[in-house]
Amino acid sequence: IPINVKEFSIDFMMSTSNKCIQGMAGVCFVICNKDELEKLKDYPKRSFYLDLYSQYDYFTRQRQTQFTPPVQTIYALRRAIDELLQEGTENRYLRYRNNWQTLRKGITGMGFRVLTAPADEANLLITILYPEDPNFDFNMMHDKLYEKGYTIYPGKVGKLDSFRLAVMGAIDHSDISSFLGELRKTLQEMGVKLEQLRSDDSPSAPSSQ
Repeated sequence: IPINVKEFSIDFMMSTSNKCIQGMAGVCFVICNKDELEKLKDYPKRSFYLDLYSQYDYFTRQRQTQFTPPVQTIYALRRAIDELLQEGTENRYLRYRNNWQTLRKGITGMGFRVLTAPADEANLLITILYPEDPNFDFNMMHDKLYEKGYTIYPGKVGKLDSFRLAVMGAIDHSDISSFLGELRKTLQEMGVKLEQLRSDDSPSAPSSQ
């Protein structure tokens, strides 16, 4: 997702080694306005380990992290960055968008309701509402798909009965299509009637154009 640091007047932007970079989780980094970072020198300390200025000052003087670094994760991050530069950020975003279009069209085509409208989504993940079919059981669906090699994160949005599917990672539209096929089979095995999943006010699938 394009982020113009200067245009948005961003002084501190934090990110992680996983998600769109496609590295291993475990490394956090902060892109800072150096002048604003220097102002933290005399700011009251609220944490020892998570003191951003202390980390910066120590690294500036010692050229080493203040605490033991996760070496293997940093090496994995380096490799992930190399892969990102090789693919190109625009190409990666286009791949994610293609994945998202394939997934959203397939999900809504089965009758699932999606929480947000296409215009409000970042093309990275989709939040799907539980259907009202009495035969639907998320845990059962989760476990059956896990046995077939697919993992669904069981997180909800607040108390809303929902689950999320992401399109990030080293996957393309063919992987998404394979998942959709297994999802359809799984729902049929559970006795879920796909044509009855969607209510009349459900959003329609986006165009693949």
